[in-house]
Amino acid sequence: MNVKVNGKSYEHITTELKRQATINYSKNTGETIANTLSLDPTSTRLKYTLTFDSVLKDQVALENLWNDLIKPSRDGVRVVMPYNRDEIEFSAKVNTVSQSYMTTISGQRIWDKITVDFESLTPILEVE
Repeated sequence: MNVKVNGKSYEHITTELKRQATINYSKNTGETIANTLSLDPTSTRLKYTLTFDSVLKDQVALENLWNDLIKPSRDGVRVVMPYNRDEIEFSAKVNTVSQSYMTTISGQRIWDKITVDFESLTPILEVE
């Protein structure tokens, strides 16, 4: 599964991927006098949750990824994600990044999986 963050491939440590689509609605969406719901959709944004795990193989890649993800940026991060049978590339907001401490081996701290939530900055679909 090809996953890139800011041009760097993390395919070798990507262990889980979930995607979600959120349909956004304007303020005109709501209940009508006839007690029905009126929808005014505007766009669809993608959200991906990824889990990266070195399984003690590549702690350097995990550390570099952590540092890239927690760096604040007004432009977000550029990501490439699997999308259906192809890929999609977009700029994303990093919502949350989490990681837990695992163990110490020979004086070296070993960290466990990184989980990160990405959200597309621009809609992937808009109302025609």
